[in-house]
Amino acid sequence: MLNTICQIVRCAGFCFVLLVYSLGGVYAKDEVVLGTFTVEAGDYDRINTPIRFPCSPPDIFGDLSKFRRPGYYHFIDDGADLGLLRDHHLTLVEQNGGGGRSAVQWSGKADFAWEKASRKGALIWILKGKTPKNSSRIFKLVLEKGPVYTGAFSVENVENKSLLVKKDGRSVLQYNYGIVRQTEGKTGSYDRGSYIHPVWTPSGKVITGDFSPEHIHQRGIFLAWTKAIFGEVETEFWSLGESEGRILTDNFGPSVIEGPVFTSLVICNKGVVADKTYFKEIWVVRLYALDEEGKWLFDVYVRQVPTNPEKPDKI
Repeated sequence: MLNTICQIVRCAGFCFVLLVYSLGGVYAKDEVVLGTFTVEAGDYDRINTPIRFPCSPPDIFGDLSKFRRPGYYHFIDDGADLGLLRDHHLTLVEQNGGGGRSAVQWSGKADFAWEKASRKGALIWILKGKTPKNSSRIFKLVLEKGPVYTGAFSVENVENKSLLVKKDGRSVLQYNYGIVRQTEGKTGSYDRGSYIHPVWTPSGKVITGDFSPEHIHQRGIFLAWTKAIFGEVETEFWSLGESEGRILTDNFGPSVIEGPVFTSLVICNKGVVADKTYFKEIWVVRLYALDEEGKWLFDVYVRQVPTNPEKPDKI
């Protein structure tokens, strides 16, 4: 054992698990045991719970030099992205529960264009089945030979303004990165982009609304400031109407990350007042395919930073 990393990790439902990761080094021709995870459930039962372990490649691989072998997989160094693995993938093998195997997926940090990519990120997997409270489960993290399996979600770009996510042919949610107008072909005061609608239940029921007569500015799942001050400029991005504040998609098109554990939508936006950009934001909408038949889960991460309106692409 080279070292041990202990973290309190946030998981679904805003509860916590304790993760202890021990870096190891057992190697075979087609399989490398990288270390061991001990997951403690804490005070609550866990059922098909997504686990996120923040880390960087050196945290997982330790001494990276031993992996620099021709034909093994893409060159790895401190700045490598684990998504570049070639003909290998990460798997968790349970030690105290019959040897069940769970896919593990790397989630890189979503960076702004001007930032130097840190390659910080996290390993994400589903803690399958029920984990009773006050119990623990032990897993070996294994790098094994074989292709990475794709996930259960498909993503369709609709009219170059919306990303429609489906699972097994059923609609899950739609992120509208382009402007959705109250009246098609006509500009309106309450037109908005950068929001999620519709959201469907597994049975096909739509549970978000759009252009409600009572709250016409309320558009599905969106994020907006009710009051914003940039120097002498005061505005809002919430109720729209006569407000000059608008959140628009940035120059970068949306991207989709697929894998065996989750599918992510990554969208870059900008906060604009009178054609000048005062902040940039990144949305990451991550969807998990749970083991339970016909069920799924998604979460939303948004990061914003203020910018110089005269040089919005530099900090």
